[in-house]
Amino acid sequence: MLKALIYSSILIFQLESKPNLETTTCDQLNAEATVTHSSSGQDNGAAEVRVTGAAGTVKYFFCEEDGKVLNEEQINSNKIERLKKGTYFCVVAAARCTKKIMIIID
Repeated sequence: MLKALIYSSILIFQLESKPNLETTTCDQLNAEATVTHSSSGQDNGAAEVRVTGAAGTVKYFFCEEDGKVLNEEQINSNKIERLKKGTYFCVVAAARCTKKIMIIID
């Protein structure tokens, strides 16, 4: 299982990574989420993250509030479905920068 570990605003993923020669300054990387709320307490909520200012490949780590990664097999996808009501976060990784955004499903 992949878990996102956060230590004082530094995000650590235990992944094998390849050297990335593309550069994105962290102030250029922007991310925002659009959510579809769940209905009647079901797990039919969804989120989609839109990123601007990224160079190269972008990875999306959708996580439960405790850091459990929900999309281990689909980190290239900017969408996640089947979310229950709750608080989640998404870490967007591009070049050597990451951005963490909160996602609340009502």
